[in-house]
Amino acid sequence: IVSLSPGTHVVRVLLDGYLTEVREVQAKPLQPVPMDFTLKESRGRLALENVPADAQLTVDGALYDPKDLKDFSVPAGKTRIKVVKEGYRTFFQDVTVKAGESSHLRVDMSPIQGCLECTSTPSGAAVRLDGKDVGQTPLVLKALPFGPRKLEVAKHGYLTHTQIVAVADETPDKLHVELLPQGGSVVITSAPPGAE
Repeated sequence: IVSLSPGTHVVRVLLDGYLTEVREVQAKPLQPVPMDFTLKESRGRLALENVPADAQLTVDGALYDPKDLKDFSVPAGKTRIKVVKEGYRTFFQDVTVKAGESSHLRVDMSPIQGCLECTSTPSGAAVRLDGKDVGQTPLVLKALPFGPRKLEVAKHGYLTHTQIVAVADETPDKLHVELLPQGGSVVITSAPPGAE
């Protein structure tokens, strides 16, 4: 830079993706002042661990494939991570990434577990969930895994009630089953045969 008037000047060096450098320089007549700048990146790196392969992942609102995010570049500052996977609570986390540095984030997702309160008329019916005996009505079933579950309610002398229960969230569900009496049969014979 030539033709500077003698005195104090402010030099600002800018490059997209890097932190701006600002320095004061004293210009003297006919004396060049060498200045050397090593710019620091204004981005940092973020490594995500434990992200389920089939999860939906957004970084600052942009959708990403979890396979691409083992280690990637993000703008310095606060970055919002959101991970959504069916059967799990949504994971939110704000991460502050410093320029030129790497940050790590472990994604620990909690599975959704439902609750079902099962009653029947008459009470005292046996309850099976996915083929396993779990008790008798009235009954509260806790920590049910996410997804469809086969529920059977049975009592001697009554028809077995079978239904699929969808565990979709952690809101407790109430189920009341009216068991129908099992019909009996009578065999009648007569001597001589043919009586009405």
